[in-house]
Amino acid sequence: MAVARALLAAASTGVFGAGGHEAWGSPPSAAFSVLRAPGAEDCPDATALRARIEQITGTPLATLAASEPPLAVEVSFTREGARYRAALRTSGPKEGERLLEDEGPTCAALAEAVGVTLVVLLDRAPRRDTPASPPPRPPATVPNRPVSGWIGVAAGPVFGETPGVSLGLGPAFGVDFQHWSLALGGTETLSRSAPFASGTVRVGLTSGDLQLCRMLDLAGKSLRVGACARAAAGQYRGEGVGYPMTTSVRVPWMAAGGGLRLSGLWGRRLLWGVSGLLLIPVRRQTFSVNNAGVAYESAAVGGTVAVELGVRLF
Repeated sequence: MAVARALLAAASTGVFGAGGHEAWGSPPSAAFSVLRAPGAEDCPDATALRARIEQITGTPLATLAASEPPLAVEVSFTREGARYRAALRTSGPKEGERLLEDEGPTCAALAEAVGVTLVVLLDRAPRRDTPASPPPRPPATVPNRPVSGWIGVAAGPVFGETPGVSLGLGPAFGVDFQHWSLALGGTETLSRSAPFASGTVRVGLTSGDLQLCRMLDLAGKSLRVGACARAAAGQYRGEGVGYPMTTSVRVPWMAAGGGLRLSGLWGRRLLWGVSGLLLIPVRRQTFSVNNAGVAYESAAVGGTVAVELGVRLF
């Protein structure tokens, strides 16, 4: 359970020392200070910690003798991704540091572990008639499957493949492995116009691509970053408008390149991603007007920045 995990972490990372063992029922007086970092606001404050300790021990901390040497306790709660941490520092009769941590949707399990740890530091035996706090609900975790599939859509600016900057959008299907991501997608790059001579030339692109990424987990499946390689192929479409003879053409297009991808998981099934890639075409294509010359030539390097949204299928 979550409390047990937190206490185990504390036992392995914390050391406290004391000059002598205090008798049960005669704990040192204690002064608490609690710091809650951004993201850990649901962790208890000093008042809540004192209340939990008094509930466990059955003794109000305010009744301790003022002449006893005070024990200063500092607790710092932080959160990194889905992991909560509590750093305990004591000074006075007992000095030392201890680190507790727990991965869960709330700070409840870690807060319970901190309360039990402070009771141990105060050398107080729990009341036999005090019911234990109900165990926190199990966190809604996503099974750690070695392979998962997803489907989604991507959209973003495309440059170097049409006159000016255009908008590309289309579907994608992918399979994620432990450290790799393989995706198959399609992109419709909207046509853009290039004025030339007495008319304009409109150029658009329809393509499909295969992408392979080597992924690195930054915060579990919630945040991943990777380097990607992409191969793409499709068909240019060009059309002249405003000329004595208006014709349209279709020419093939192939390109390869790579870039970076940042992705993550929202909840149990929703996926998000942002990618930026550069593509180098196998051949630059030109679109000409009879008796007028070349109206548009594709760039030597193109690319895209895409925002992705998807749903996990399995």
